[in-house]
Amino acid sequence: MHKLFTSSGVPVKLGTKIGAGGEGVIYALQDNPQLACKVYRSVDAERQIKLKAMLQLRAERLRLLAAWPIDTLHTLPGGPVCGFSMLRMEHVQPVHKVYSPHDRKREFPQADWRFLATVASNICAAIDEVHAVGCVVGDINENSVLVDNKALVRLIDCDSFQVSASGQTFPCRVGVPLYTPPELHGMDLSRVARTANHDRFGLAVHIFHLLMMGRHPYAGRHAGRGDIGIDAAIASFKYAYKRSPGSADLAPPPNSVPLSALPSTVTDHFERAFLEAGARGGRATAAEWHTVLSDFVRALKKCPRSQQHYVHPVSRQCPWCELEDTGGVLFFLPALSNLDRELVQDIRRLGLSFEEKLRRLRAIRAPVMPVFLDPTYVSCVGTPTDPALLVTSGLNLGAARVAGAIVLVALFVSVPGVWLLWLLCAWGLVAATRDSTPSVKARVQAELKKRSATARAVEAEWKKALAEAPVRCGFSDIEIVHRQVQELEQKYRALPQWKSEQLQRLESQAKERQLFEHLDQYTIRHFKIPGIGPTRISALLSNGIETAADVTVTNLQGVQGIGPGLSDKLVRWKRQQELRFRFDPKKGASQSDIVKVEADYRKRIVHFNASLDKAAQDLVNAIQRVQGNAMEVKGVVNAHAHRVAQAHADVQIVEQLLASRTG
Repeated sequence: MHKLFTSSGVPVKLGTKIGAGGEGVIYALQDNPQLACKVYRSVDAERQIKLKAMLQLRAERLRLLAAWPIDTLHTLPGGPVCGFSMLRMEHVQPVHKVYSPHDRKREFPQADWRFLATVASNICAAIDEVHAVGCVVGDINENSVLVDNKALVRLIDCDSFQVSASGQTFPCRVGVPLYTPPELHGMDLSRVARTANHDRFGLAVHIFHLLMMGRHPYAGRHAGRGDIGIDAAIASFKYAYKRSPGSADLAPPPNSVPLSALPSTVTDHFERAFLEAGARGGRATAAEWHTVLSDFVRALKKCPRSQQHYVHPVSRQCPWCELEDTGGVLFFLPALSNLDRELVQDIRRLGLSFEEKLRRLRAIRAPVMPVFLDPTYVSCVGTPTDPALLVTSGLNLGAARVAGAIVLVALFVSVPGVWLLWLLCAWGLVAATRDSTPSVKARVQAELKKRSATARAVEAEWKKALAEAPVRCGFSDIEIVHRQVQELEQKYRALPQWKSEQLQRLESQAKERQLFEHLDQYTIRHFKIPGIGPTRISALLSNGIETAADVTVTNLQGVQGIGPGLSDKLVRWKRQQELRFRFDPKKGASQSDIVKVEADYRKRIVHFNASLDKAAQDLVNAIQRVQGNAMEVKGVVNAHAHRVAQAHADVQIVEQLLASRTG
């Protein structure tokens, strides 16, 4: 079959075969390179009537956005319909190669989050056009949308849409469970009249895939007992990312994009689509989604750390940097040629180079310790002693003794018979008139001991205040910053050596790397593994398992619908691919691995520059604190010094008194 005829009998020549499916074959048209055609293997009467009804609809814009029929084709002029012509679509890929991180790095290496959100917005615009002419897509799936490198989209398989024309409805008889709304699960789709609200569920799944790095909204980790597959989760509205999860609900899988990265306008639409209210007609329309996503794209800003990262203002920090830093997940891979340019831009954003910043930081003069008083050179007048210390009986003891002796002698001479009595009186006189000086000396010595103890205590307090002065001034904070700067410099100087070691490690691990690259070529979706259908493939993708390289027993644990049996099958399939591996010792490090090292090297340089900026600010703050604290601390320490000098003067005056009493 090399020639067909249009509805008006004009012959058309078939060109090269573009593709094939279950229903027919896609050919280029020789006479018009902008068009292609679909030729059916067999066409029933209903299909012929449906195609003619589609041509009667006013769908000029759809003819530009989709594989919408432009004209019917016939084997003979005026004969039965055997196919139709449509817009030819070149340099396009299925949408799953955009949202799949693995495929995107190969097919769309420069795509960023803004690109993905633009694709989502354009899908909304295209589906809105379908609904505008009264049709329903019905079978929304991962292959029904094609994308080019400008984020433009095209809808295909339009002949399977549900079409209403001339009072007749031609149903869409098929559907993929992963994109089928909960209210239709378990129903015979060939007998169901689809609505635009049903399409809005599949549309929301596409948007979720694109914004959340291929994750399915119902793929997660089950918090309750047992396992729950994605189909069952959809049917029971178990949306894994809902903002108020219950105890038996699903939780997002590891390394998922946090909902905090999205504005509430987007997360609200997701909840409208995936929870019970959506089944009652509450899902956002394609036009509403288009408005929200257009605003979302306009609000995105570049991350200061990476030119490939776009962040919405609602995020406090870049979610992509956080996922790279904490989970080691690289969703957007910068081109090697961009790394040096990004590094220059980052350093320019941070201001001066590391070396210049270091030089200027070292030129900052730190304050010196205040000069404190030395108590030795502080002049003080000692506090006089209490006069009561020196109080005696007030008698002249020597005179008293002489007078007493004269009286006793006279009595003894005049009355000699009682000499014993006079002798006792003489002894009593001596005892009564004994000197009281030892009592005064004892009191002075006690005062000296008291004042000496006070002097020792005051001196201890002064020494303590003197020792604590550097800390209370804040000099220790300055020392901490200087040590941090020294460590930063050492690490910065070691960066070239680190980079060299990483590249050498890549070379030494060539066999391991080549095996990974070999396994990474085998995507699970392209193989027929028993028991691993579209639903389980989506569950695997949502857990970051796309290729044979991702298959490990640990990674497979907790994935919805993947029990021990299927896990063993996947591991055996991986081993089969390993048997095909042949090590090539001539191959060096791969470009992707070099890019990762270069990207990590760049991030470290930026990190050290930012850290040095922070250290400089910390140093300035510490110096300001020292300058503010120094006068206060100086006053406190000098007050202690005055108290020490006074205490020593007080001791000295008592020592002089004691010396005079014993001299």
